[in-house]
Parts: sequence; C-alpha cells; structure tokens
Amino acid sequence: MLEVLGDARIRLYRNETNIGPGANFVRAYARARGKYVAALCDDDIWKPEYLARLVPALEQDCDLVVAFSDHDIIDENGTVDEKATEQFTRRWRRTTLHRGTFAHSQR
Repeated sequence: MLEVLGDARIRLYRNETNIGPGANFVRAYARARGKYVAALCDDDIWKPEYLARLVPALEQDCDLVVAFSDHDIIDENGTVDEKATEQFTRRWRRTTLHRGTFAHSQR
C-alpha cells in the first residue's frame, strides 16, 4: 500500500508484538527524522489551516519544542458534535489555557 504513494519519506515499521498506542507513538517519534513530527491517526482530519497556524511559532522561536491545539469531535459525516467537543475540552482542562506561548518553569 505505501509503495503506491511513491514517497521515500514514508516508512513502515511493524512491532513484533502489540505494544499499545502510547508506546507505539513514542517508538515512532524516536524513529522520526524530520524537522517536525505530527500525529495524524486513522480517525483524524486536519483543518486546512492547522499547520499554517502551528508551525510559524516554532519557526520564529528555536526554544519552542511543541505546538498543539484543541480539537473537535466529529461524526462519520464530518459534523462537529458540539456537546462532546465541549465535554472533552473540559475533561482535559483545555478551557484553562489561553492562546500563546508558555514557558516551562523550574520548581
């Protein structure tokens, strides 16, 4: 399947055993060779402006190491489920975050 894409940047690795999604992401990030790494799971869709909004801050400040955003919960037709989106955002306390850059403080 990947051969059809004809893009040498796309590489496939298979684990000998099922290591679960968390460990699989860590392993994939460790093998990444690009300047940036982004996760796009099989059930995800990026909005057209997604990278255009996140990457410029990383390009402007070499001390930044991660960029992220909240997300919508959508159904199989691509319709946003406003209630589920709000619940998920509150569950992970993203409502307490503001836009902008955050510095990690040593304690």
